[in-house]
Amino acid sequence: MNLLAVERRRTDKVDWAKLLQKYIRSTYDENALRAHQQAVTQLHQLREDVRNVQDKNDTTKDLFLRYHALLGAVEMRFPISENDIHICFPWYDAYRTKKTSLFNVKFERASIMFNVGAVLSQIANIQNKSTADGVKTAANYYKMAAGVFRALHEQVSQVPEVQNASIDFSSDFLNMLTELMLANAQYCFYDRASKSNLSKANLAKISAQAGTFYDSALRLMSQPSLQGYIPKAWLQHTEIMSGVMWGEAHTCVAEDLSASNVMKYGEGVARLALANTQIENCRKLVRSVPELRELVDQVGVRVTKAFLTAEKENDSIYHDTVPSTAALSTLSGKPMVAPVVVDPIPVEDPFSALVPFAVRQSLTLYQERRYGLVSNEIKNIKDHNEIVKSALAEMNLPGAVEALESPTGIPQTLMDKHRTVASENGAAHVTELIKTLRQLAVMDGQLLDEASKTLDAEEGEDRELRTNFGPKWTRTPSHTLTAGLRQETLKYKGNWEHATKSDTYVLSKWDNVKRYVELLAGSDKALQDFVPSATQRQLVQSPAVSALKDDLTQLDNLLAEREKLRKDIQDMSTKDDITPVLMQHMNEPVEDIYRQELSKYNDITNSIHANCERQTPLLAKLRVTHKIISQPLPKTTLCILARSNHV
Repeated sequence: MNLLAVERRRTDKVDWAKLLQKYIRSTYDENALRAHQQAVTQLHQLREDVRNVQDKNDTTKDLFLRYHALLGAVEMRFPISENDIHICFPWYDAYRTKKTSLFNVKFERASIMFNVGAVLSQIANIQNKSTADGVKTAANYYKMAAGVFRALHEQVSQVPEVQNASIDFSSDFLNMLTELMLANAQYCFYDRASKSNLSKANLAKISAQAGTFYDSALRLMSQPSLQGYIPKAWLQHTEIMSGVMWGEAHTCVAEDLSASNVMKYGEGVARLALANTQIENCRKLVRSVPELRELVDQVGVRVTKAFLTAEKENDSIYHDTVPSTAALSTLSGKPMVAPVVVDPIPVEDPFSALVPFAVRQSLTLYQERRYGLVSNEIKNIKDHNEIVKSALAEMNLPGAVEALESPTGIPQTLMDKHRTVASENGAAHVTELIKTLRQLAVMDGQLLDEASKTLDAEEGEDRELRTNFGPKWTRTPSHTLTAGLRQETLKYKGNWEHATKSDTYVLSKWDNVKRYVELLAGSDKALQDFVPSATQRQLVQSPAVSALKDDLTQLDNLLAEREKLRKDIQDMSTKDDITPVLMQHMNEPVEDIYRQELSKYNDITNSIHANCERQTPLLAKLRVTHKIISQPLPKTTLCILARSNHV
């Protein structure tokens, strides 16, 4: 049995090539035209493929989706309109021969997306619905078709020129198609459920929902805006499917009442009578819709038999009052389907290099403003981090807490550094590197001196020969030939002198810290002797130390959150390309665009400011707690903290 599928919109041939080539040549240059010649040709051929394809399969659907995605790139790069690039897109309505032509890529895109929904409904219809897998596959395609038509309605409602151009894009028609596709999908679900062990009560809800979907589609088909456009066969088909589904729903409810022994025989008879009336109406209509005859006959036999049996039993046995149709409660449905979004097919923009000069200028200015905004936030983060670093160093934190908690009075971080330096052979390794550095420095200086002397000797020899032979010595003067070499020698000489000064500075720093590196590279005992043990177990267990540790944890969390915000704003800036926006709104004030685009940074900058503001009271609290702990510390403990921090 075939359900209703949507016809595709048709179009005439459109020659993209000449007009796009003319625009590229006049707006850019011949080089740009040559670079994009193949892309223009492929675009033209792709439209021809879309225009001529008749197959009903996923390949056709993907062809439409690829062309639709490529049209997005075309819309962004080329100002196609009645006043600019004069490309007209002609399309025929799906159910009449009226042709509408617009100079608007959105009209072309809408027509293609309409055909995506149409081909999905056609693929659903050709599935083998006699098998469980076939019915399930058909339902999935109907749901995707519903998703396409719903998305299309949302899109064209934003473009009145397109929505008003064709009845295919009207709200009533697209909403009707959405409801119709959902009705077909719900029917497929009911068809599968009716062949399973599902209860009659649940079957009634599923069938009632299918009837509700068909009723909604039928109501929209009957709207004045669609009169004369919807094929009569569609109206009859939809009315029959509605009657069949409601007939099934009332029959299932009656059967459930009978099976559950709730003593509502009269209601069961009334519902079966209503179902029988609906099926009788379907029998009249099906003469014009032969593809549904088998379904109507199948359901009709079951409904009529059940009605006659129930009526006879009630008359002869139960004698329960049969309520009127109006007195029956309305059946509630259970939606088992919903529109499914069809993902676009990603395509590479073949015209990405075509960016007008004005857009490039606007983009550069935006990037400068964005850089200023992000740089200010990064500087704000660094400044606040430096404040934290300075405050912690002033209070010997977190080393002070680690020292108090360590059995030896030595912070664990210091012990970790001790092991690392010792494993690398500590000061001896650095001393060996310094020795090698000095040897290389001497060798480099000697090479430079030797090079200078060689150039001087060669120039002296040239002068002597020029004096001896006079005009007969015609060789180019040495100072001219070697000018470049002497310049290079001076450059390397300067580099060598600068490196020597840097070495001297580094070595002086090394002299200041050498004894501590030697200490770190030495034995555990030597380090413990330098940082004497003074475990203050009572102090470690005091509420003040616990409060200090809590404050440090809060500070760590604050800094971790801040670091994440820093990475987030940098990542956001790296990925921020507003070229498509500038291309789409080339005739609008760029200041408005800048303001709108930069506003997307508001949330993250507000988070950074809030994070930094929380730092001041937290550090103040930390200082108060640290002061409480520091006052009772004995001299040996202060020595531990100072020496640990120094090392």
